Amino acid sequence: MVDLSFDVLQMVVDELGSEAPPDFATLETLSQTCRYLLPLCRRHIFFSVWPHTRIMGSNLRHPAHASVTSEASNRCSKHIGVENLSKLLESSPEIAGYIRELKLYPHPSNSDDDMLLQFLQRVDRLQKLIIAHFLFATPFFRFQNWGSLPSPLQEALFDLVRRQRYTLKHLVIADHTDIPMSIIFPSTCLHSLHLIDSYFSATAIAEDAHGIFHPRPLEMRTMAFTSGYHSVRSFFEGVRPGSGAPFFDLSGLRTFYATASGTGDEALAIAKLVKGMAQLKTVNISCLRHSIPVNMADILNAIHPSSFSTILTLSVQTWYTDFYNLSLLQLPSVVLRKVTRPFRSLKNLIISFSVQFPIPDDLAQSVTADFKELDNFIVTKYLQLESLAIFPSFYDVNTTNDGTNDLGLWLNIPNLMPRSSANPALRYSFTSKIVS
Repeated sequence: MVDLSFDVLQMVVDELGSEAPPDFATLETLSQTCRYLLPLCRRHIFFSVWPHTRIMGSNLRHPAHASVTSEASNRCSKHIGVENLSKLLESSPEIAGYIRELKLYPHPSNSDDDMLLQFLQRVDRLQKLIIAHFLFATPFFRFQNWGSLPSPLQEALFDLVRRQRYTLKHLVIADHTDIPMSIIFPSTCLHSLHLIDSYFSATAIAEDAHGIFHPRPLEMRTMAFTSGYHSVRSFFEGVRPGSGAPFFDLSGLRTFYATASGTGDEALAIAKLVKGMAQLKTVNISCLRHSIPVNMADILNAIHPSSFSTILTLSVQTWYTDFYNLSLLQLPSVVLRKVTRPFRSLKNLIISFSVQFPIPDDLAQSVTADFKELDNFIVTKYLQLESLAIFPSFYDVNTTNDGTNDLGLWLNIPNLMPRSSANPALRYSFTSKIVS
């Protein structure tokens, strides 16, 4: 039998824990071999925790469950039932201090569980919190109103954020409506906010009744919202209770994801936001489904001039459907040509679009032909580009009895871009999918 030094064993544990996903089975085995290795292994095992409430049961892996995190990300979390977790914490309370990332799927039917509430009270060093709506096998509602959660759970979630005010850096909320703005008021170091298919309540908080609201703007590094500007309007057009300061400081933002419609003043409002973003690295502008497309060029032109030298990745996403006429289309080459400044450091360009069939022939031909123009534009204006990725998604594809469908014209796009697709210095990819 070979004896290994403690330093070597520690390196082995760290290597097992740094894998994606971590090797939980081996870590748990190692944790039982030596009392000195137990805390080292548990720091990795319980770094990211996804507690399962009893109501989730066999529905956990059902296709109806649309998780905000990817399947790969979920594999990186320790899956454990709330009841088992509570028993473990009774014998080893220090485990709560190892948790840095927590994934919660609150639901009215499970949120009265005392063990869940008691567990939340124990967590005290959280860096990332994900709150999403769990979809059951036969979901009646895609979204969950925050107000539908029982008061004890709402209070527990608010208290959870309050207690992590000096450690919580990343907050992700998905599939929730009428989220109270006060949920992030206590945070002092939050710098990443992802609001996915969710929106905050427009009801303003008049005062800080408990004296726990942070008075200064949060210095954000990542901001993402996928339900239109109205989902975050209350933050950007309001001020902090008491101090009157803005909620966010976006001047140092590195990553910005915005999904918006062309209705109302959404484009103008987002353009106003990006004017103050002087250090952007990644920008993603998307059109909201089933709405008039937002004018992407207007938003991109409004970006702070300094960011045109710092942006490395640009992603544009839009929809093509018979709901739009040709004048409304956000064609990739047209959008880029309308941007008055070049992205001097751009390395990665991502074009994503969704096609809703049936679609008129003239519209389909206009869209696909634009990729030929995009090919010419890229090789003349963006020679420094290192990767070009095109991701089409097709909805309601009509397949005839002989097996033919409507995709021929669209799948020919790579042949319309010979200069890009054959360029050895450019990583070109075209990945399509059919959505049933």
